[in-house]
Amino acid sequence: MRRSSTIGRSVLVLLSLTFAMALATDSSAATYVMVADEDMVDGAARVAVVRVLGSEVVEIDGRIFTDYHVESLQTYKGAARSGPLTLRRPGGILPDGRAMIVPGLPEMLVGQEALVFMVDRADGAYGFEHYLLGLFHLRTIEGRQVAYRYLDRPSLDLEDPRRQHRRASLEAAHRARDLEGFGSWIEDRAAGGERAGDYYLDEGFMQRHPLASFTNFDDGSGNNFHRHEFSPGQNGKTTISLGGKGLKGISQKGKKALKEALKPWTKVIGGKYKAKKKKTATGGLASTDGVHAWVFGDPNSEIAGSYSCVTGGVLAIGGFHGSTGPPHAPTGSGLARAAQAYWDITETDVVFQNGIECNFKGRKKKSRDKFIAEIGAHEIGHGHGQGHSCGDSASGPCNTNKKSIATMAAIIHDDGRGGKIKPDDLDGARALDYQGS
Repeated sequence: MRRSSTIGRSVLVLLSLTFAMALATDSSAATYVMVADEDMVDGAARVAVVRVLGSEVVEIDGRIFTDYHVESLQTYKGAARSGPLTLRRPGGILPDGRAMIVPGLPEMLVGQEALVFMVDRADGAYGFEHYLLGLFHLRTIEGRQVAYRYLDRPSLDLEDPRRQHRRASLEAAHRARDLEGFGSWIEDRAAGGERAGDYYLDEGFMQRHPLASFTNFDDGSGNNFHRHEFSPGQNGKTTISLGGKGLKGISQKGKKALKEALKPWTKVIGGKYKAKKKKTATGGLASTDGVHAWVFGDPNSEIAGSYSCVTGGVLAIGGFHGSTGPPHAPTGSGLARAAQAYWDITETDVVFQNGIECNFKGRKKKSRDKFIAEIGAHEIGHGHGQGHSCGDSASGPCNTNKKSIATMAAIIHDDGRGGKIKPDDLDGARALDYQGS
């Protein structure tokens, strides 16, 4: 059964897909292209080792966020601060049961220490730079402090000549780091120094010290999230709309890619999907507008900045809003546990970052459509309640062919598959009581 991280009662995840992907418990659903350490340091307002003092889920202007209140233990970039800082990321479950869930954004536990790359937010809090890429978990192994994201050999997009000058850093991006050496290098870089990274641990270090695995997204009590209308005996029908300005260079500004992403999932979950254009489908994950949607161009600024093909970053984020009461028992068999109960997903959305059209350079339109369809299919899977098959610290390494080829792996394959669903993706759906599985 596919694995992803456990979600606490008061803290939930946001998922994004990337051209690669990220223990406290992370479940990722962002789509990104790997960012070099040099560009991570250059783009951060602050880099520090922090300890989590507390966390809370808040609502600001109708949007749901999780706030981590942290203290700085060691600052490598930015002015030293003695008081607590607030790290804010989208998503969470409010006390009244309303929830916004986007698997893949950073998640931390009270008392945890972590190395965080922070960016300034307009609301006065700090954000995680490039979401999951900005959080390094810390662990003492073999007598040293180790910083890691547990990325599993991400795709690097080195075909773009503008990224070649970062080749060495990008090719080592998935490796764990010696914290002392990494911190010293960050300080030098922040002060204007330019030297090669000498802080990476050997290739198999984290595989010799594996992390625990987690099961499908839940509320901390074993209750998973799923789309109840697609359970056996239900007449599941839904429409996913296109919103925003669309993407130039792909067919019908995305409608063809959307259809290609939906078709395989229709068979897997046993429901009926329909794709259509809708100018009002611009809410994204920022608000519950009652519309399942793909939103292009990030009109609500849910992803910081703009995408750059030179440095990389997040391509898209996907997730869902849900209801937390009361949970219900499964209606089918599949691989669902006999004692399993579910919360219902009420709205799913995928937000594509602005600027991602730079990835279309040199591609034929069919290739562009398939590229967008794969991203969309991955994010739609998150919208069904599925996490990653492998490739982040929550789901473990891509150490089998079945996991590594899965569309729900944390790494975008960009191999022309479009929206095709693989065996491990099917196992994930079976575990969530979908009638087509």
